[in-house]
Amino acid sequence: MNDIIYELKRQNVLRETENLRWMAKKMELDQNIHPGKYRIINGMMHC
Repeated sequence: MNDIIYELKRQNVLRETENLRWMAKKMELDQNIHPGKYRIINGMMHC
């Protein structure tokens, strides 16, 4: 998960990581994330 977050920040997809880490843990993806399964659209916001 840390590698993914690092890469998203490096590519300016994420400004902050706390919400992504929280959601990944809630969805049990923090240890079991699958490549290519998630889509991030420019301008997406968390609620």
